[in-house]
Amino acid sequence: MKSVRRKLIGLGLRFSNHFKFSYIPFSPLHLDIEPINICNFKCNYCKVTYWNKDKEELNLQNFIKILDQFPHLKSVKLQGLGEPLLNKEFSKLVVECRKRDIYLEFFTNGSIYKQEVWDTINETKKVNVIFSIDAATKEKFERIRIKSNFEKIISNIEKIIKNNEQKYSFWTVVNKENLTELSEIILLAKQLGIPKVTFQTFLSDWKNTEVQKFNQTISFDKKFDELKRTIKKAQGIAKKYEIKLDVYKGNFLSKENKCVWPFTSAFIASNGDVVPCCVISDSDVISMGNVFQTPFKQIWNSKKYIDFRKSIKHHQLNDFCKSCYGEN
Repeated sequence: MKSVRRKLIGLGLRFSNHFKFSYIPFSPLHLDIEPINICNFKCNYCKVTYWNKDKEELNLQNFIKILDQFPHLKSVKLQGLGEPLLNKEFSKLVVECRKRDIYLEFFTNGSIYKQEVWDTINETKKVNVIFSIDAATKEKFERIRIKSNFEKIISNIEKIIKNNEQKYSFWTVVNKENLTELSEIILLAKQLGIPKVTFQTFLSDWKNTEVQKFNQTISFDKKFDELKRTIKKAQGIAKKYEIKLDVYKGNFLSKENKCVWPFTSAFIASNGDVVPCCVISDSDVISMGNVFQTPFKQIWNSKKYIDFRKSIKHHQLNDFCKSCYGEN
């Protein structure tokens, strides 16, 4: 019965998104929920490196409060701008998703290995783990992912995937600093037994001045031919070794190809604030409300959310939305 209900809600959400309704009578089936808002790395292109937020760590009790508001939830990405495995109760969050038959996905920088955590993840069949890998050599990797230890991360990944049945993949944020590493990242995936790699060529700046300044030095022009040639070469290597290679295009939006987030899903920060999407992922930029203070159903169809949907529908974009549309 639950699966039938999910299918009907899914159809309703797709219908609402297709016509860009301002009022959405269905709660999302998919959510991004932030387990923690801090990271142990200091990557120059990440907003967390520059903010001074107090540490917010989502505990099991509050996680349950969120999930209880979504009885038909199908999947959760336990992800924010922090490193999720820094959350001390991460295993408990995983178990709660398992109990509710919720498919789980999360990104990790691979720096944290706790046997009990990975045992719990392995026991939970519906899990997709994505390792953030921005280079295949120690020098480049540690230059990009500041405070990282390349050898330790590779060792951790080897231990994690050994005798493990989960879905694993690499995700690479492609920029001028690691362009020459793309083919080597495919070879590293082959070496470690990783079946899938995704290249992301979009860099978000979250309208943060420090990130904007840095990203200007490493981002590509859309017509940068060297990027196309390098990706094509990597695609050839991936095909040879039977590795699935995707080039992520989800952030390349336009007036014709509008954002789906405010019509189908939401991001919930570790403090309970609801943010329209994971690209913004910072309630200091915009918060639609807080699920620990107001039921999500009220937030989802509040005047603020309705007005936000209208801004997407009529292409009257807020400043923090413009980077995904190539409008700065």
